[in-house]
Amino acid sequence: MIDLNKIKISVDDKMSRLNIPRDADLMFLGIVEEVGEAAHAILKHKQGIRGFDDVGKFEAHLKDALGDIFMYWLQVCKEYGWDPENIIKITAQHILKRDDYESKERT
Repeated sequence: MIDLNKIKISVDDKMSRLNIPRDADLMFLGIVEEVGEAAHAILKHKQGIRGFDDVGKFEAHLKDALGDIFMYWLQVCKEYGWDPENIIKITAQHILKRDDYESKERT
């Protein structure tokens, strides 16, 4: 299992050594930027242009954007003093408690 808190500390240490400002608002804007990069990769893949018809190129760009989103998210958690593993656990619990509307429509 991945230790999110350990990754969070390692990334924070690296950011300190590189003198990168740790500001939750800037980290959130980083997430937004990376979502745009992921959307760009998906759009170009669907359109089959700019080389994104190559599945390898498409997957590499999408994985890179998703990884960056995750790393920015960890930094947002750190700046607010939140436990990322707890956030994932609580969110999963909420999702699992949601009504399954599709199955209700069938009954």
